[in-house]
Amino acid sequence: MKVSANKKILNASPLEWGGIKFKSKLEMMVYRTLLDNGIIAQYEPTKYIIWEGYKPKAKFYDKDKSGALRLNDKKIISITYTPDFVFDLGVLRVFIEVKGMENDVFYIKKKMFRKYLEELTDCIPLYFEIYSKRQLIQAIQLIQAYNKDCMGRIETIKNLLSSLIIKGDTKLASTFLEKRDFLSLKEIVDANVYKAEKTMPGLFNSEIKTTEEEENVYNKLKSLQELVNNFANDFIDPEINE
Repeated sequence: MKVSANKKILNASPLEWGGIKFKSKLEMMVYRTLLDNGIIAQYEPTKYIIWEGYKPKAKFYDKDKSGALRLNDKKIISITYTPDFVFDLGVLRVFIEVKGMENDVFYIKKKMFRKYLEELTDCIPLYFEIYSKRQLIQAIQLIQAYNKDCMGRIETIKNLLSSLIIKGDTKLASTFLEKRDFLSLKEIVDANVYKAEKTMPGLFNSEIKTTEEEENVYNKLKSLQELVNNFANDFIDPEINE
């Protein structure tokens, strides 16, 4: 969290390592420990706008230095937040906030940034507040576990794409999977499941014969649909469901 003109973060001493100037020994430890675990993180790479500023139209009066009322029509500046470390790992985007002494706006900005994370559609976000090396090691283990799980599910999806029954969809679906576009992939898979259910009536009617091959294809499609839906739910823009 950046230090603003409010209360300063205490016990932070400027340090430099690897050509990067850190604000504290804790930040430097986090960076070096991430590197030791094969993770290349960017230090303060992006200033995120968590509340958009605007040019006010309503008449707003406050006081000047003399105490007299004055019209204040200045633009309301945006509220921003800059995480200490950010890096992508597979479909994950990891944000690490290194905390020393917290300033007086941290809790408000944290709530606003959490809302921002809920609206991300191009990644699965993970956010960590780190106060010690012990916590950082735990965070790295969690990140690695999440990534292993995601990559395992992606590999399973890749293997199940051969079960798609609409001509040309397998290649297109592979492209979407490579791009991690799970929303478009979901549309393809749902369409294939729908077609299977329409063209294989024996799946739901015991009086109509269906082949073992058809049942296997359908079961694979349903497994594929479940996996893709789980990913897609993490990427869906909230506005889609409004």
